[in-house]
Amino acid sequence: MALSQSSWFHQGPMRRLSDTGSVINLTQPQPTSWVVLDSLKENVSQVAKHKVTPDAPSFASLKLRYTNSEKTANAIMRIYLQIPYTNTELEPPTTRASQASPFKPKELTIYQMLSEDPAYKETTQPEDNLQAIPGGFLIFVVWQL
Repeated sequence: MALSQSSWFHQGPMRRLSDTGSVINLTQPQPTSWVVLDSLKENVSQVAKHKVTPDAPSFASLKLRYTNSEKTANAIMRIYLQIPYTNTELEPPTTRASQASPFKPKELTIYQMLSEDPAYKETTQPEDNLQAIPGGFLIFVVWQL
């Protein structure tokens, strides 16, 4: 049973990423802090295990409006979260963790080619029982407005 689209970011441990006033710290090209103003749009691309490819894993993305911590610049941020294959959402965490795989969104690759200093952070979900995919990708990409 696939979970509803809003559940990936607006409930559970990922909620802290989308709540108004939450702070996200990025590492590239230099450390910066961004404060959530509001959530704009969530997309879900959840696929069956036999349909997964390196370019098309199961993931959810969330587009948010942010301001920097000094409130001198506004930005749009997209967060990519690896999610379980269809019908494996309730499997044990170790089973879900076996689905962890590297991924780089095409828009991040293009952004890195077009910008001298793209703001982003590539990390993984914590390895605990609460995550969608323990050890799965968690990527943040920021476009300053």
